[in-house]
Amino acid sequence: MSQSIAKDFRTSVGRFDLRFTAIIMLFLHFYKSLALPLLSVSFFTWLLAGHPGYDDPMVSVFCLHWFWVKLFTTSILIYLFREFRRDKLYFYYHFGISEIRLYISTFFLDLLAFLILIGCFTAISIF
Repeated sequence: MSQSIAKDFRTSVGRFDLRFTAIIMLFLHFYKSLALPLLSVSFFTWLLAGHPGYDDPMVSVFCLHWFWVKLFTTSILIYLFREFRRDKLYFYYHFGISEIRLYISTFFLDLLAFLILIGCFTAISIF
């Protein structure tokens, strides 16, 4: 009896891992369609601010301004995506992912990618 419970548990955990991985891959697939314009806005905003690093005292001011610029530009890009590429969203609906989850995940993936980008440029001192 306990062996069948253990087997059921392993099987359900395995399915959960597979489903979680698949959902992450779907989020990344959606982000890939918007990544270039989103990262370009972030990068140029960073350059216009004087490319502050993590240890710069002005980084908190930059982050506040960057957040509002990103919220505005991401909203515009999402609006354009919804208007001109709405048919692409059916693919994600099929997997049970709502539009709002896609947009929120895109915002946080963009934040993560931008922080990694800043870290790389600051570490190798390109600018």
